[in-house]
Amino acid sequence: MINLREALERNPTNLEARVYLAATMESSGAQTDAAWEVEEIRALQPGFDIDTWLDSYPMTNPGQQQTLRSILTPLGL
Repeated sequence: MINLREALERNPTNLEARVYLAATMESSGAQTDAAWEVEEIRALQPGFDIDTWLDSYPMTNPGQQQTLRSILTPLGL
């Protein structure tokens, strides 16, 4: 999480870092912090949808895509 937070200190509008930070927080049990990151994602990109984002994201491993999707979907992404 440290590297993601540092990336956001340099560029608070980095959507990719926010997506991964939300997923990391949710996975580590920090649901309140993850929900806050989701709000930040929504502020940066209203209507953000994890499926649409993954369609254009250069992640080719279907297992990794499914893992990220399964973590973020319950958060409303």
